Amino acid sequence: MWFAALPRCAIAGGIVVNIIKSILKPVVKRVYRFRAKSQLSQLRDLGNPSAGKIANALDDALNDILDPEEKRWVERIEEKRRLLNGSSAIISITDYGAGSPNLVRGDGEMSRGVVISRTVGEVSRGASKPYFWSLLLFKLIRKFAPSSCLELGTCLGISGAYQASALKLNANGRLVTMEGAKALASLAEQHFQQLGLDNVRVVVGRFQ
Repeated sequence: MWFAALPRCAIAGGIVVNIIKSILKPVVKRVYRFRAKSQLSQLRDLGNPSAGKIANALDDALNDILDPEEKRWVERIEEKRRLLNGSSAIISITDYGAGSPNLVRGDGEMSRGVVISRTVGEVSRGASKPYFWSLLLFKLIRKFAPSSCLELGTCLGISGAYQASALKLNANGRLVTMEGAKALASLAEQHFQQLGLDNVRVVVGRFQ
């Protein structure tokens, strides 16, 4: 989960993580917004600067709070997502993972990789980070202003575009994103270029 990478000072005693976990389920289901607001108040009341930044990022993501520059980037990325979702282009992907829960793959099969064919639209709709989680990553980067970010699993570059655009708006920082499938990495690089995101490095290879 994204909060595993948060600064330790923000999760002392597990208080912050427990509060965030209590928010996440309502967020996903789009209910209990008032409850989420009260939980955000608890985060802010901790008096911890990092907890306050997390609360502000969650609040912004929950309520789609964007300044004009942020809105322009988000709209461009979501337009790219819309086009990808509707794409019928076929790509072949070498999958080194365990596959779906219904599949049983041995160590040898995973080591060699399994080639599967999918449309770009299927990959985008099924594997790209949904809007809320992408926006939350974006807002966390805006608040914490890191000098570098590492992403494991580039896919088509949607969540990477959110992260890279946040870094660009911060006028500092680079994203390194790793992808095991060459076909996906190649497409993601094209998408970053099309969006004008020159602060991203795509690394192709297995996660070992």
